[in-house]
Amino acid sequence: MSLEQNRGVKFYAMGNNEFNNGNYKAALKFFNLSLRHIPNHIPSLNNKGLALRHLGKIEKAIKYFDTIITKDPKYHLAYYNKAVCLACLKKWVEARELFEKALKIDPFDHLPADGMKTMEKNIEIYHKLGDEEYQKEIESNCYAPLRFLF
Repeated sequence: MSLEQNRGVKFYAMGNNEFNNGNYKAALKFFNLSLRHIPNHIPSLNNKGLALRHLGKIEKAIKYFDTIITKDPKYHLAYYNKAVCLACLKKWVEARELFEKALKIDPFDHLPADGMKTMEKNIEIYHKLGDEEYQKEIESNCYAPLRFLF
């Protein structure tokens, strides 16, 4: 591993640590540093997208997941994470397709199936609450994975 790659991996690990502690802005800075040293590092791109989603920047997050899908179409987590973002935006048909794609790529990962089930429950809640009440709920919960109301 080159010195640049070594630095990139260290920044990636630091970003993961900050992310796991809920410090999404700090995590984002470390993922950016990682990408300066390893520009096409798929895990850094993915986790940068996750940090953006947790910061409420869903449209920006989707762009990173799209970049990953272009660079590595077999990276199923990019489809899953984009699906979660689309579900947050109530683009449920597109989200369902991406959950299914992720599941097709890796049928042993429970996240896509769980994500689809959660989204189906959220759709039911949406129909019960209506748009305005649902939106209040989703604003506080959309950024956490695999909870009711993404």
